[in-house]
Amino acid sequence: MRLKVFAGLNIIFIIVWIVYLFIIQVNNHYNFEPRLTPQKEIIYPKRGNIYDSNKKLLVGSKRFFQVDFDTTKLQSKIPQITKIISKHTNLSESYVNAQLTNEKNKYIYENIPELQIIRIQNDLKKINAEKGLVITFKKIERIYPFDKLGSCYLGGVEKQDADSFANAENGNKSNKETPLYQLNGICGLESGFNEVLKGKYGWQEISGGNRNNTKLQFEFFKKKEVTNGNSLVLTIDNNLQEILENNLAAGLIEHEAKNAIGIIISLVVFSPISNALALTVTE
Repeated sequence: MRLKVFAGLNIIFIIVWIVYLFIIQVNNHYNFEPRLTPQKEIIYPKRGNIYDSNKKLLVGSKRFFQVDFDTTKLQSKIPQITKIISKHTNLSESYVNAQLTNEKNKYIYENIPELQIIRIQNDLKKINAEKGLVITFKKIERIYPFDKLGSCYLGGVEKQDADSFANAENGNKSNKETPLYQLNGICGLESGFNEVLKGKYGWQEISGGNRNNTKLQFEFFKKKEVTNGNSLVLTIDNNLQEILENNLAAGLIEHEAKNAIGIIISLVVFSPISNALALTVTE
């Protein structure tokens, strides 16, 4: 009789254990505690800027991220979180609140600028809610503060997917891994100094799950530091360049010409002190 009772209890325990594993791994995987299985997280490099001789920014970069939010254990702070996210973005409070209270969808919005992300993080820390924020890199855009000024020599970029992290480093091609986001110069200085400007990917092994954006790192986990791109410092004076291009534009109208361009050429010098390229430009 005792043996039957013992066997019955073991069967009940096994059934309960199976049901428990099913619940946490299938039905409730979003709240499942992180495991120590390392995953490789890619760290994207910052593309170098381009400055004139007065250190005025001619070309820079702007990074954008997708924002998700895990409100687990933060239900009481949803009104405050809603106001913070809405305050630093163009999203309405009604939209943000609807996304935060949607149990099946943790997505908030994508293509949010890095500066806005930093402001959101700072305000979330004040109410101890920063752990719920999950950010994912989406894209990089080049910015031109002086619009088309100097475009004839600054050039442009376009998005090209590197086949994988390993192949991006080694120059090989393979379609077996998820493509990585990458900007490459297609003309002008952006193209001529593309290898100098673009930098190299980094990565780190992490162990984490979805709960509260938990990411664990240990000493035995591997890591490769990201190498950001170097910047170009031109000896051209942007003010003089503006005068030149304005006169060229006036000349086009006066002489009914189709095209006009001012070309300034000199040599390229590497500066070991600033670890940047200086493009010496003289008229």
